[in-house]
Amino acid sequence: MSRFHKGALLALLACMVHVGHAQTPLSPVVRNGISYITGGVGKTEVEAFRSAASRYNLRMTFASKTGSYLAEVDVSIWPVTGQRLMRVSTDGPFLFVRVPPGSYRIEVHLRSQSKRLSWAVRPFTCA
Repeated sequence: MSRFHKGALLALLACMVHVGHAQTPLSPVVRNGISYITGGVGKTEVEAFRSAASRYNLRMTFASKTGSYLAEVDVSIWPVTGQRLMRVSTDGPFLFVRVPPGSYRIEVHLRSQSKRLSWAVRPFTCA
């Protein structure tokens, strides 16, 4: 594992549920049945992502060791046993994805650095 795992890229992953891709106010993208949104540049988009967060069960925020937010991060997600579900290059520091409950392998690449993570997504329950 590269220096990436020491903080060059922070992938904050959380549990919840739902849709999209960001161009205008969080327009969803659906690929292979997986919905996601990406973006988070500017105050208006950040607020929109905060409002949408509870609809997604896999949420990632990308930042450097110094805390600067990152964009154009390449992210691939696979179920532990299966083919890649999605690959996307982020439009900003946020990537929110809705995936079925289960265990996933996540690979994150930025320039020559990369990180691999395993993540379990629990079933969504309404709070």
